[in-house]
Amino acid sequence: MPVRRIISFILIFTFILSLFAGCSLKRKEKKEDPLSETSQGQSGPGGTQPGGTGTLPAGHLLLSAAEPPNLDGFLEAAKDPIGTPGKDFQLLETGDPDDWGNMPVPLINPLGSRSLYYDTDHEPLNDSFVEMKWLDGVTEVTQHIYGERWELVIEDENLTTNYIRWYAKEIGATLYGNTDDRITFRLEKDNQVWWATAIWDDLEYPEADITVVKQEAVQPGKTLTLKPSDMNDDNRYYFFTKAGKEDFITAFIEIAGTDAAEATIEAFQRKRIGSYERIFEYRKGIEAGVCRRYALNDIPQTDEMLLWCVTFDTDHHTPESVSIRLEKTGSIIPADIGGQPGSLRVIGAPGSATVTLQSALGELRYYSKTYHTDDEISGIIDSEGNTVFQLPAGYYNIKAALPGGGAGGIRMVPVSSGELTEVVLPEEFKSTYASFESIFGDFETNQGSITIHDNVDKGDTAEVSILIN
Repeated sequence: MPVRRIISFILIFTFILSLFAGCSLKRKEKKEDPLSETSQGQSGPGGTQPGGTGTLPAGHLLLSAAEPPNLDGFLEAAKDPIGTPGKDFQLLETGDPDDWGNMPVPLINPLGSRSLYYDTDHEPLNDSFVEMKWLDGVTEVTQHIYGERWELVIEDENLTTNYIRWYAKEIGATLYGNTDDRITFRLEKDNQVWWATAIWDDLEYPEADITVVKQEAVQPGKTLTLKPSDMNDDNRYYFFTKAGKEDFITAFIEIAGTDAAEATIEAFQRKRIGSYERIFEYRKGIEAGVCRRYALNDIPQTDEMLLWCVTFDTDHHTPESVSIRLEKTGSIIPADIGGQPGSLRVIGAPGSATVTLQSALGELRYYSKTYHTDDEISGIIDSEGNTVFQLPAGYYNIKAALPGGGAGGIRMVPVSSGELTEVVLPEEFKSTYASFESIFGDFETNQGSITIHDNVDKGDTAEVSILIN
């Protein structure tokens, strides 16, 4: 046999052996593949994985499955966190509100009958307040709530926080977010606003102190005429007003009596949102010998309840009467008052501009910074020559130097929380305003001057609202 044929046989035989060896190796590898097994494997620390036809060894993760995993261990969140009375909490005993005697019956009255409360107390409207707190998201809000006040104490073994929440919901009140041991809610009815806060000293002890406050606003346009017989023992009379978000309000006051007659008008409001705090403190003397009729445009402009106090002077200074009427005399742009600051950019003011707080705003606090009524706040000049301010949210008056030696002003400019307000001083009225102001006006006393109140660009035309003093 030739050598060449022998070599060929050897090569063919070697090739056949390699095929058998390869098949044997593949079968061995396939046998060790756990995903190809049809039998159920043992669960190790990683457990037996559902789905598929095989079992993963311990420590392995199945990334796909024919069926979703079983989530029987998870509970569905309650649709109503308050729950169902009689199931999730017990209802308390209630009775008819016909046993309050000389004490007025509050509109917010969880038990009805006075005898079912552990204790009750009542205080008429005065300048005292209740500091009510709630949460706006994660920010704590604190407000001084003035008004006619009731103190109601409930002591009942079945009392729970959810009962008070359920009651608030049943009467149509607005519930505010709060801590576990405090519930705050508010109910509006016609021109009345009712506040309530329930506080537990110890949630393990079934006793809660509930403070209820009633605020009733005098409607805009209504004349309130006060006489000495209407005053309390301190010669004072209190009332509330509430304006709309876009309303600019003017107070018209008329005093009757001798020329010596005098009275004092005051207004109060205080609210804190996180590190932001706004305090309205207004005071105005009314003297018959100076003027019988007053139109006050410098009163607090706010869309929340504002407490007013009228005080008559005594002896020969006592007026026969004081008439008060608050009316909407203009419109303002609403400002979003929140805990975050806003920005203001004044465009077109020669040199720098300054701002002051709106009238009657006694203090505005933001963190460690406190702004007062008479403070002139300076901004920074940007690359385009505009004056930029970072300010707590609210309303501001702008004062800008104008050509000719005068100064121009725009009142009640809104600065909203987290937003930028831009104010453009039109070229057309700068020189005219400066001329009038330099001849007739005194910006510091706001007397004998022209103040730009608002301006609206309407394309081909513009509207400018001015105040002439």
